[in-house]
Order: sequence, then C-alpha cells, then structure tokens
Amino acid sequence: MTETSPTPSAPDPLDLRGMLAVLRRQMALILQLSLTVVLLAVLYLVFSPRAYTATALLRVDPFAAALVEQTGSGAQSISSRIDTEVEILRSDGLALRTIGAESLVRDPAFGPRLGWGEKIRASFGNQTEPGGTRDAGLQQTLVRFDSALAVRRVGLTDIISVSLTTSNPQRAADIANAHAEGFISDQIEAKHRAAEAARQALAAELDAARLRFERGEADLQAARDHLDGGQPMLSGAERTDLEQAFATGDWEKVTALLADESLAALVRQRDQLQRSLEGTTAPPPDLQSELAALESRLARETRAALAILDSDAPTESSLTELYLIQQEALIARRQYEQVMQALRDLEARATLRLADARIVSPALPPLAASAPRPGLVLTVAALIAAGLSIAGALLKEFHFGGITSPQQLRNVLPVPVAASVPSVRIAGSDEVMADAIFKDPLAPISESFRRLRATIDLKIPQQRGAATVITVTSAFAGEGKSTVALSLARTYAAAGQRCLLIDADFRNPAIHRLIRATPPRGLLEFLETGSEKGPTDEEIASSFYIADTMPGLHVVLGAQPADGPTDKVLQSAGFTQLVRNARTLFDVVILDTPPLIPVVDARYLVTLTDVYLFCVRAGFADQRLVREAFRDLPLAHGMTMSVLIADPDAGSVYKRSYRKAA
Repeated sequence: MTETSPTPSAPDPLDLRGMLAVLRRQMALILQLSLTVVLLAVLYLVFSPRAYTATALLRVDPFAAALVEQTGSGAQSISSRIDTEVEILRSDGLALRTIGAESLVRDPAFGPRLGWGEKIRASFGNQTEPGGTRDAGLQQTLVRFDSALAVRRVGLTDIISVSLTTSNPQRAADIANAHAEGFISDQIEAKHRAAEAARQALAAELDAARLRFERGEADLQAARDHLDGGQPMLSGAERTDLEQAFATGDWEKVTALLADESLAALVRQRDQLQRSLEGTTAPPPDLQSELAALESRLARETRAALAILDSDAPTESSLTELYLIQQEALIARRQYEQVMQALRDLEARATLRLADARIVSPALPPLAASAPRPGLVLTVAALIAAGLSIAGALLKEFHFGGITSPQQLRNVLPVPVAASVPSVRIAGSDEVMADAIFKDPLAPISESFRRLRATIDLKIPQQRGAATVITVTSAFAGEGKSTVALSLARTYAAAGQRCLLIDADFRNPAIHRLIRATPPRGLLEFLETGSEKGPTDEEIASSFYIADTMPGLHVVLGAQPADGPTDKVLQSAGFTQLVRNARTLFDVVILDTPPLIPVVDARYLVTLTDVYLFCVRAGFADQRLVREAFRDLPLAHGMTMSVLIADPDAGSVYKRSYRKAA
C-alpha cells in the first residue's frame, strides 16, 4: 500500500483517531512497560516486610475544670482544647517516656542500628555501639518512634486515635496502649503538681489574709474604745511627752502613756517585722510595704487618740476615721474568707486524682497487615504503568526509536511519503524482493513499486530527450536502498521505458550481487583509469555495462569496494559525463549511492539529481539519526521523497482492499 502526502505535518494532539493509531503501533512497547511496572509491584508485594498498625482511642473531656481558675483569659474552645491534647500526644517528651517504659532502645524495630561505615569498621574488628553515643542512639530511636506513631483527631469529635505501626502486631498494640496510658499518667501527675503549687500559694495568701484580718479587727476595736471614752486623761507634762514621742516615732513610749492595748498590739507586730527585716540583706518588697503600713496605722491611731483627748465629744474627723477603719476591717475579713474557701475547694478536687481523658478502646493486635496494601499498590502501579507506557510510546513515536509506519515517517521527515513497501515473508535475501517485480507482478510489493513510479512521474513529469535522474540513498547501510533502486528500475522497464541503473555506491557495491552477476571490473575502476572524456559505448559493453533479465533495463555495475575515499570520483568529469550521456539515451536514470551518515558521497550528486529517494527501513534506525541524515541531504535541486521499506501493514492492507474491490 502506498502512502503519499503533499505536505508533511505532525498529527493534531486532539486527533483521537491518530493517537489511537500511535498507541496501536507502539502496542509492543506499551505492553512491555506495563508488564514491567506490574511485575515490579508484585515483587514489592512479595518481598516487602509486613507492617501492622494497632490503634487505641482516647476520649478527651473538653469541659473539665482547671484546678486553679484563671480570670481574664477567656473560655477555651472545645476544638482548641482537643487540638492541644493531640499535640501533647505527639510531643517528644511523651515519646521519650514511652521509649523508656517499653525499652524501645533495645527493640530491633526502633533501636539504633549499625550504619554502613560502622559495619565496615566492625568487619575489620573495630567494634562500635549502634548509633555511637547514648544520646545519638536515643535520638535515632526517637526518630523511628515518631515515624511509626500517628495521632489524629477523629473528625470533629472529642475522640483521639493513637496508632502505632511496626512489624509485630502484638508489639504494636502494647506500645500504642503504653503511649495512651503514659499520656493519662502525665495528666494526673501534672494535676498533682499544679494542685501542690496552688495549695502552697493559697496557704501563703491565707496567712497574709489572716494577718490583715486580725489587724483590721484590732484597729476597729481600738477606735471604738476611743470613741466610747475609754482614753485616760493626761497631765500637761505627760501630754507634752506624748507629743514629743509621737514626733520622734517612739512608739513604745506613746503606747505606755496612752495605755492603749490596740496600739500595743500594733507596736508588737511592727517590732516583729523589724526583726524579720534585720536578718535579710535584700528585704522583700511586700514586708517593707507592710512595715510602712503598720507605722502609718500607728500614726493614725495616735492622732485619733490625741484628738479624743482634746475634746470630750467625738469630732467629725474622728467619726470619719472610725468609718474608714471599719471598712478596711470588713475588706480584710472578706479576703480571708475567699482565700479560705478557695483552698478548701482546691484540696477537695486534688484528692480525686482524675485525668481529663480516658481510654475508650484499647489497642488490640491487628489481624491483617496495614502495609503493603495490595489493592492500593496494584492500583498505583496500574496508573503508573498506564502513564509511563503512554509517555514511552509517544516518545518513541515522535522522538526515539525506529520508524514503523508511514504516519510516523511523515511526522519525522518534512517530505511526502512516496511509497510504503510491504515486508516479504519468503526465505531468501533482498534479491527475492527485487525478483518479485517480474516473477509475481500482482504481489503487494510489485504494486507498491508501481505506486512509487507513478508518484515520481506525477511529481516530476518526463521531458522528451531528457531522462529523469533519481538518486536513491538512506541514513545507514542495510536499510534496503539497493533493493529499492533495482526494484524501481525493473518497474520502469516493465512499463516500457528505457531505464539505466548505475551502482554509484563505490564504498560497498551491491547491485551485482542482487542480479547475480560478476563483472571483471566495475565503474570505479574505469573512472580511476579510463579516459577523462568519459567511457565509450564499447568500453562499457566490454566490462560493467550489462542488460538485466527485465527487458529495457540496463545496469552499470560495481565490482570491488573502494580502498579509500570516493567523493572525488563522484565529482569527476568522467562520472558527470556518464550521467549526462545517460540522460540523452534513456528515459530514467537511477543512481544507487552510499548512505548519508557514514560517508558524504551522495551529497555531491545534487547538481545531477531530479529526485532524491530517502529510504527508511521500518524499525531499523533511530529517529534522531534519521533526522540528522536528512538534514545533510541537499535540497537545492529537484525534489525529495521518502520510502518506508518492510512496512508490516502495507501488504495486508493492499490485499484486503484489492480483494474487496474485486
């Protein structure tokens, strides 16, 4: 079957039919890649170690009250509370506790292992501990434990799943339960520590509140006694001594002169605080402020006593002073009661020792392995195989690999595909294909070369007295260009045209083998020793110019391969004169030339050529090399066409369509 195209173009990427044709042509590669990927996936499933995942479920109480209420911070949302517990379960601190409780450092699945360097040193007798130092080994264990642990919140519930993956199902369940129990134990211990710290703080605050409460009561009672007239009368000298003692801060003398028990109590408290301050180098600010407050109260009580002495009846200022003292005493009482109640509530909750989370479903040893998962692995392998095989098929179709179809040849070379020659499944060599032109003229291969001749004649119409010169070449040797040249020449001869076939492949002449002739010398020997004006008819007839078995076809043969470069011979006046003489004597002249990649000979025939036939053997040469050879092909004169040789689909399509037509 012959494929022709006036203008070469790549297939439209959206052309589904064209893409399906590409995949059909590359079906062998697609199957190979797909089977390889699937086989690798099966080997992975067979030889990869099994991993088992055990899961424990924890339920967190989002409404659990804190031991010490904090005001001003706002209520914690349920979601953030559970997320906080999730992060605690993932923390390295809790992980280290589980590692220690379960002795994971000595566990083969989690413990440190010898690296390649340590193994090499150990092979030479230098024994080293796995992981190096103790801290490094613990760090390696922590890293492996973190990779095996999975903690997540189940949806939007208050349930947290704690999953542990390892090669032993029972071990996975034990470690998952140990981690969950360690989390609960940490909660209880943290609550105990918080309760103890809060109790100590509240006890200290309670002592301070009790002291303020007692002072307030004493101040209030003293003020009432003064207002009730209980203040003793003083003489003039005693009054003067009292004022001087008050001015100098001699509180013992003031207390003695006034004989006031409340003032005496304040003085004793002041003396006690002063003794406490004398033993410290850096007095606490709260003690200093309390000492200043006591002295202020002493001064205020003394002034109140002096005011009472100055008048038999209470004054407005003395009543105001009494009211202020009464309010301070009331505030001190309330503070004391509040701290006392808070301490009692704290002790009541602390004795319960309850965590805010509990295990609702302990981890059980899993019955089935969690990894590898055959269904997932095979599904991913199938997707990878599909993508990889299609990508490989497209790369091979458009960039790499051999050319296997006319459509692919049109995509690779920007020239028309003049013919697609079918493969011949007959024992023998290339000569069988050429002999089929006259032995089996109705065979698909014979029809394909008649199509090739018709395409050339339509593109390059023959002119009277001037033969059409067709140069046949290829990228590499072994692609069938000599077979194409001989078969095309016989096709022209069978059509009644005078045709001359010249074996111009001086590097490796092959036409004489195809027609089973052995000339005494070839064209190369004649051009190297003959007349510069070109060969005469008698010289040609006596050496390498013979008639083929097909009437009307004459052949100029080669004999022995050249020992050196032959491009100079092809540019010689003798060869040029030979082709020019052949133009006047024949209707068609066909030149079989060397391939383009190994040598440069075919490039020098550009001025003598009307049509270049670029032969490509199906599945033979890489596309990149075919493009490279085509770029070296001169296109300044004549026309270039491509021929696909040994197309496996051409013969069957031709026969099928022919039989339908019959």
